[in-house]
Amino acid sequence: VGIKYLISNLTINGNLNVNDYRPENSVLECGAHNLIVNGNTFITTSGIGFSKSGVGNLIFIGLLTINANTIFSSSITNIELRGGSNLWSFGGAMIFNCPVNFTTNSQTISHNGAIYNAAITIIGAITVTNTTGGTIINGGIDGTDAGSTYNNNGVTWLGLNDTPMSTGIFNYMNTSTSTLGYTFNGDYTLPYNRYAGLVIEGTGTKTLKGNTTIEYNIAGNNLGEGSKLDCLTYDLTIMGTTFWGGLGGILSTSGTLIFGGFVTFNNSNMSYSSETTLEFRGGFTMFPN
Repeated sequence: VGIKYLISNLTINGNLNVNDYRPENSVLECGAHNLIVNGNTFITTSGIGFSKSGVGNLIFIGLLTINANTIFSSSITNIELRGGSNLWSFGGAMIFNCPVNFTTNSQTISHNGAIYNAAITIIGAITVTNTTGGTIINGGIDGTDAGSTYNNNGVTWLGLNDTPMSTGIFNYMNTSTSTLGYTFNGDYTLPYNRYAGLVIEGTGTKTLKGNTTIEYNIAGNNLGEGSKLDCLTYDLTIMGTTFWGGLGGILSTSGTLIFGGFVTFNNSNMSYSSETTLEFRGGFTMFPN
């Protein structure tokens, strides 16, 4: 119990363990010092567990496992991950306010709500695979090499109006249930014509750029008043279920809208012209606002 402070840069050749299940837990405070862990890192507490209040680097060469509420300060120069991460908070926060670099090895990340508010960079021709439904990227993601690859095998939320992986490969629908979420406010043209799963949140108009197919499910969550998905004159085919909630709606000037699975409109609207063709194949329920 209590705070343990680094007094200088530290390299750990084996594993690092910070474990304490009591209400007032142990905390490792790195201050402005560098920390390199050559083995695996396990931080498992019901409190904060880990803190770095100053500048400097954190380099985790083995697997980084955190089961604690952790906020990485914006003052941290860089976090480097080489062995993947397994990040789970106790219903609290797992927030990276500093840059995060994935380097050296292909690796897997597993999260239940990790928020990256600064830039993520995949360095070199390696692959980073997201396997769960809790990776929230608010600061953008890019690579340094044509072979830098991000595989979305779970759910990835994009909170920045920017094209992911301008250098490298963004496999946003790497599996049949991979889901990509756009969570930012403002108008935006969806960059892809095919999605496995698609989620839209926030305000503004999200617009199709061409005929679009959703091969899994689509959802509009917590949409602000006046926000909408505008199909323009393009066709939209949704092979799975549709859930549209909030004050936003789906708009179509013409074209064909095909709903292959069950459709739920909860406090939302659908607006279409006489030139639009609607096809419901799985039934629907609607609670208009």
